[in-house]
Amino acid sequence: MPEISIIVPVYKVEDLLDKCVNSILNQTFRDFELILVDDGSPDNCGKMCDEYAKKDSRIRVIHRENGGLSAARNSGLDVAVGKYIGFVDSDDYIHERMYEQLYNNITKHDADVACCGITEQFLSGEHLMYEQCDAMVCDAGKALGTIMQGKYMSYILCCKLFKASCLEGIRFIEGKLYEDIFFTVDYIQNVSKMVIDNEPLYYYYRRGGSITTSAVTQRDYDLLDAYGKNIELVNEKFPELKSVADFRYFWSRFVLLDRILLSDKPYSHFMYKELVKVLRKNTFKILKIPYFRKQRHIGACVLKVSVPLYRYFVKRSASKEF
Repeated sequence: MPEISIIVPVYKVEDLLDKCVNSILNQTFRDFELILVDDGSPDNCGKMCDEYAKKDSRIRVIHRENGGLSAARNSGLDVAVGKYIGFVDSDDYIHERMYEQLYNNITKHDADVACCGITEQFLSGEHLMYEQCDAMVCDAGKALGTIMQGKYMSYILCCKLFKASCLEGIRFIEGKLYEDIFFTVDYIQNVSKMVIDNEPLYYYYRRGGSITTSAVTQRDYDLLDAYGKNIELVNEKFPELKSVADFRYFWSRFVLLDRILLSDKPYSHFMYKELVKVLRKNTFKILKIPYFRKQRHIGACVLKVSVPLYRYFVKRSASKEF
C-alpha cells in the first residue's frame, strides 16, 4: 500500500501533461501511487495516460465520461488507497521536493493537513501567491482563519497533503464552481492540526489573462454560496472568526462587481444592482474590517459616492495587470 495517493484530473491539456506528470514521477519522495483520471478528454490525453502507466507501475488510469473537475477528483478518491491524499491539477507542475516536505511535516507533527506555498506562472513572469512566513502548526480555528485571510495560505487544495482519514466520507460537490472553497468547509471540521509551511513548491499555471477579465455568469453565484457556507460554519463552530468571515463575504462581492464593471454594459447586468446595494449598505462595516487593504477601504468609500467613479478606478487598476 503506498503512503500517498496523488489524484490528477486530466482534460484537454495534452500540451502541458508531460510536464505535470514528469514533475510528479521525479519526486524525491517515491512511495506514492499516481491516479490519472481521464475525464473524457477529447484530445490525446487518454492515450497519453495509458502510455505513462505502461512505463511506471505507480500509475493507475481511470477513463470516465466527462463530468468536470469535482467528478474526476471524486473518481480518484473512490479508488485511492494511500494513507495520505494529494491533488495536482494537470496544467500545473510541482517542485521535486514538494511531497517529501509535505510528508515530513504531516508525519512529524501528526497533523491532518500539511501545506506549502504556490508560485503563480503568468506569461509575463512569476509571482508568489503568499507572503512568506515561518512554519506554523495550527488548530482548526487558526487554520481556517489563516485560509480565509489569504495572506499565508488559501483555499487551494493542490498545495496540500491530507491524512486520508480526514477526508473519509467527504466528496466534492459536483456541478459547482469554486469547489475548493466548498470542500474546505467539510474537511476543516475533521482537522485537529494543520502545518503551514509556505515555501513555494507548487507551480500554478495561469492561462490567458486574469480572472478579473472574465464574464460573470449565473454560475458565479456559487462563489457567494461558498462563502455563505463559510459563514454558517463560523457561526456554528468558530465564532471568533466572524470578522475574517465577513471579510470573505464582502470580498467575494467586490470581486464579482469589479468583473461586471469591466464589461461593456455593466449597469444592465443581472447581478449589478444587488451587489452595489449590499456593498453600499455595509460601507461602514467594511471600513472596520482590518483584513482589507487600504485601497479596498478607499474603494468602498468611492463606491458609496459614485459607481462611475469607482468603475474608472477598477478599469485603471485592471489595465496594470497586463
